[in-house]
Formats: sequence, C-alpha cells, structure tokens
Amino acid sequence: MMLYKAPSVSTESDNKVLLAAHIAVDIVAGDAFGVLYNELVKNRSLATSVFGEYSELVGSDGVVSVELLPKLGVSPEDINREAKEVIADLMEQGVTEELVNSAKYRSMAHFTYGLDGVASMARFYADTLAAGAEPLAPEDVLGAIKSVTVEDVNSVLRRIFSEASVTAYLTGDEHDGDDEYDEEMLGSQDISQPEEGFDIATEFPREDEAMWSPDDESIVSVTEA
Repeated sequence: MMLYKAPSVSTESDNKVLLAAHIAVDIVAGDAFGVLYNELVKNRSLATSVFGEYSELVGSDGVVSVELLPKLGVSPEDINREAKEVIADLMEQGVTEELVNSAKYRSMAHFTYGLDGVASMARFYADTLAAGAEPLAPEDVLGAIKSVTVEDVNSVLRRIFSEASVTAYLTGDEHDGDDEYDEEMLGSQDISQPEEGFDIATEFPREDEAMWSPDDESIVSVTEA
C-alpha cells in the first residue's frame, strides 16, 4: 500500500480542486478502469488487483491510498516500484481528455447513485459538516464535476503524486519466494486442499483471509488480521 498526502476540505477551499483530485485518483487506480490496473494487471501481468481511495473529508491533510495485490512470485517491493514508474510516466505525459471524460462520467454516476435515498443524502451532509466544510447542493456537485478540465486533473495529479509517499507491506510467514509455498508454510496456516465438488475449502484458526487460484490450486495470498 502506498499513501500520499492530498488536499482536503480543511486545507483546500476550492471544491473544483477536490473533485479534480477524485478524478485523478480514479484515473490512476480506479479498479479495472485505472492506468495502474491496465499496466500492472493486463499488460505486465504483475498484479491481480489494484484499488485506490481518496479521503478528503477530514480535519487535516487528505490521504490517497493505492493498494496493490501482486501475483504469486512478485515481491511487494517490485510491484510498488513498477507502480511508481507508471505514475511517474503518467505525470510526465499528462492525462488525456478521453481518460478525464471517462472518469468524470464514473464520478457523476457514483455520486448520483450514492445519494439515492434520504439516508444517503443525510450521511453526505453529515460527513461534510463534521469535517468543518460547507456541503454543496447535489446539482452543484454535478456541475462542478462537469467543469473539471484536463489541466485541472494534471495539476492536482502532480501535486499529489510528486510528493513523497509512505509505503506499507502486508506480509505473512516467510517463504522462499517460489510459486509454490512449502509444506511447513501451508501447515502453519492450516489451509486445507479443495475437495472434489468444492470451489474453495479453507480452515482457519483465526480471522485470516486467503484466496485460491483455481487453475493450479496454489494460494494467491494470505493476509493475517
């Protein structure tokens, strides 16, 4: 996981900058639509998933988090280095109008469906007010998203990702880095082999998470709670 300092409602008074930051993060790490997913998952086959999140409703600096799940055999250090190279190339070349328009459409759709109901709207206003900011009316938010330009996104993209980042790795028991975990590793995690007729069969002594690769029956990841 890589963490970057970003503008928030407490440090940035221009709502357009905050919305441009949302669009920039979506372009970089927006699940299957982001540049990192396209490069690291589809093109280079180094990762299995990419997730990005931007938290701006806080009383201090905002935070952008980028989570990467490397494929088995790819080290966290390698995947983070590759990700930073992709982001650096994007900052140098700049985002395209096509990427910005696509991200703006997703942002408007997400905002519209996210406020579908009185309870959702109440949470939206409550979260904004709790952070000490003045909430915009929903129609004003949509108008502000539409007004975001390519230049706005490139500016905030470089503002966020040019800064130093904090990197954290979630690791389990040590292993030799080969594609197959050794028997001692498997025994320590107490994970059973899938039986005939079942897609996944796992037994954990505690709240761990695991994911099987159905093709070769190897463990893709184990994350300790």
